Amino acid sequence: MAIKARLPFLLLSSLFLASLSVSSAWSSDSLMIVNAGRLLFTLMYPDHTESYKLQPKDVLILPAGALAYVANLDDEETFEVMHLVIPLNIPGQFSDVFPGAQKSPRAFYHGFSNQTLEAAFNSSITEIQKALLGEKEEDLKPDVLMEISKELIEELSQGAKSSNDSGLPPSAPFNLGNYLIYSNDYAKVWEALPNLVPNIEEFGVAVTLTELNKSSLLLPHINSKGWVVAYVIEGAGLLEIAAPWRKDEDSPEYGQIQAFFSNLSAGDAFVIPPGYPFAVSSSSDSTLGILGFIINSEKNKRIFAAGVRDNVVNQIGDIAKPLIFTGTAEQVTKLLENQKGSYIVSNGTSYYLFDYFKYFNIERLRSNKHIHVPNVLVNFLLQFHHQRFPAANPSTELVAINVTANHTA
Repeated sequence: MAIKARLPFLLLSSLFLASLSVSSAWSSDSLMIVNAGRLLFTLMYPDHTESYKLQPKDVLILPAGALAYVANLDDEETFEVMHLVIPLNIPGQFSDVFPGAQKSPRAFYHGFSNQTLEAAFNSSITEIQKALLGEKEEDLKPDVLMEISKELIEELSQGAKSSNDSGLPPSAPFNLGNYLIYSNDYAKVWEALPNLVPNIEEFGVAVTLTELNKSSLLLPHINSKGWVVAYVIEGAGLLEIAAPWRKDEDSPEYGQIQAFFSNLSAGDAFVIPPGYPFAVSSSSDSTLGILGFIINSEKNKRIFAAGVRDNVVNQIGDIAKPLIFTGTAEQVTKLLENQKGSYIVSNGTSYYLFDYFKYFNIERLRSNKHIHVPNVLVNFLLQFHHQRFPAANPSTELVAINVTANHTA
């Protein structure tokens, strides 16, 4: 699967009212989902153009090399989009290039000699500068982001489709809201799997949205093969991870479990390695919404350690129970049967936010002494640490990091 050889990044973009972000060509594939607002997204391929009006929960593929422009369709709301970016050329890095005549970033045409440009356009460099690149510095547009009129946005939107329209091409967006897989009194879960949605199949990445009601608990469980890259879109809660120590057998810490806790709030991002038990609780006075991508999801299974359904502990036989646990078979069975719910249940007690954080240490991650995290996700943490908090010390990193600090695209 191609994604295993590439380094994914999480990127948050937002666009303000009545504004347009002009064309770019990415050196990466990108899987994007709309968190909030409505936007016009136009993709230009060598042989055709596709234009879509996107709404919350819409998921769209941005293929490498395509030109695109994005406009905000809402007069009252800033839209927000999250991307899973998969670089293609330089591992761990991605960039976009622009054909337009703006001061920064410069058009990629400036990377070619006048002779090449004249031959390419069969025109003089004067004509090229006048039409495309500008003859003087003051001719250039200040930025790739510009304010435009509502009337012009309406003109740009003519003929644009939506994810609800029929007869759309395979590359068209789909709405995650159509993929509800679980619902009870405590939560709703939507998930689009690669084998069910053709335009994300090549990535092997599932797209998921979990909305926990107040005082709810996503029961302790593991992902057998999938890496979870998640972003909190609303509310407050608590993330708990049970991380086994990776030490030599002679170490006194060998075989121990270290508990990690982190408050969650809107704008936080976190990563869960496969095979690591974790649980998520919502606050007693707030719901909790989490968008996520599950990398390497094709054969991934969620294996629970509590609850009725998909609970692997329930499969332990009566003969083995007293050998594994401290109680009798009857005591263990009674305890397991006390929980009548599955997957997401009431958290039972009044939820409170911790007054402290526990930290992952990047150096431990890098050296694999603490937990075995591949460079792909070490790079994820470091990339956001440096982009959002360039003055901070990169030697320590929160389990959940906030990625919303004054970023626009």
